Amino acid sequence: MKATLHAVLCIFLTAGCGGGGPTTPPPPPGGGGGGGTLILSGIVYGVDATGRRPLVGATVDISEPGAAWGTFGRPVTNANGRYTFGSLSPRHYLGRATMPGYDESPTVTIGYLETSKTVDFELVQTGLFSGPATVTSIDPAVGSTGGGTPVTIRGTNLRTGSTLTFDTESTTAFLANPTTIYAISPAHGEGSVSVSVTSPGGETVTLAGGFRFAAPGSFDFNGTWKGYALAHPVNPQVVVRSQTHDDMALELVIENNTLTRFTCGGATVALPTPPPAVSNGAFELPEGAAILAGRIVSATIAIGTINTPACPGTRWEAIKQ
Repeated sequence: MKATLHAVLCIFLTAGCGGGGPTTPPPPPGGGGGGGTLILSGIVYGVDATGRRPLVGATVDISEPGAAWGTFGRPVTNANGRYTFGSLSPRHYLGRATMPGYDESPTVTIGYLETSKTVDFELVQTGLFSGPATVTSIDPAVGSTGGGTPVTIRGTNLRTGSTLTFDTESTTAFLANPTTIYAISPAHGEGSVSVSVTSPGGETVTLAGGFRFAAPGSFDFNGTWKGYALAHPVNPQVVVRSQTHDDMALELVIENNTLTRFTCGGATVALPTPPPAVSNGAFELPEGAAILAGRIVSATIAIGTINTPACPGTRWEAIKQ
C-alpha cells in the first residue's frame, strides 16, 4: 500500500519525488542555439512491459511551427533521462522525442517560451500493446465524496495517455505498466459508480459499480497515522533543480476526533489550545499557527499540506496503522 500510495501522489502532487539525497543536473547535453537566455529542459520517459522510467539515449527535437526539426540542436537524454536546450530566445516552439525501438512521441505544442520551462515527453515501446484493454479491479474501492483518493486500477493492455472516468467525471490516468494505472478520484456525490478507462484511440472498457463515493465523515479518523511529506525542491521556481530534499517522515494521532499530535521531519508541530477538531473528515490549524491541514480520503488514506521549518512548503500523505 505504501509504495502504491507514494507512486500515485508523486505522480499527481509533485514534479518529482524523493531521491537519494541532493543531485546535480548535468550541463546542457547539446544543441541549444537561439542566442537567448531561456532554458527548456525535462525528462523523456519510456514505457515498456516493465513499466515507466526515465529513458537514456532518447533524442529531443524542437522547432518553430513550419520550420525544420533540428534547428536548435538535438540533445540526447543522459543517465537520468534528462535533456536540456540552453540559450533559447522567446518564440513559439514545438517539440518531439524519438528513440529506436519506441514509437515516436506526438508533437507537443510547447507554446510561446518567455520564461525557462520544463516539458517532459513519453515514448512507448513499439508493439507493446496487443489486444483490447480490460479492467479487473480498483483499489481502494471506496473513497471520499470530496475526491482526492489515490486509486490503482488493474487490468490488461492498459495504455499510456488513457482517461479514467468515474460515472461522468473524468480524470487523467498515469500508466505504471500495461497491467496497472494510477489516478486520483474526482469529487462526486455519494453512491456507487461505474469506472471506465478510455484509451487514446477511443476504446473504452468499464468496471460496473467499481467505486463507491462515501461522505468523509463516515470514515473513522481516530488512531495513529504514519507517512511522509513528499520531497520538494529548495526553490520550485528553478527549472533545472540543483538540490532536492528527501521524503520526510511524519506521524499524526487523532483522539476523540481531535488532532493531538503531529510530527514531521523529526520535529513536533506545536498545536494550539484547544487542539484542532476533525470536522467532516478534515482538520486545519487556525490562522497564525503553523500552516498545516489534512483530510481523510478513504478508510486508510489521509493527505494534506504542511509548511513548517522541518517540512517546508510541501504535501503529505499518511496511512492508518
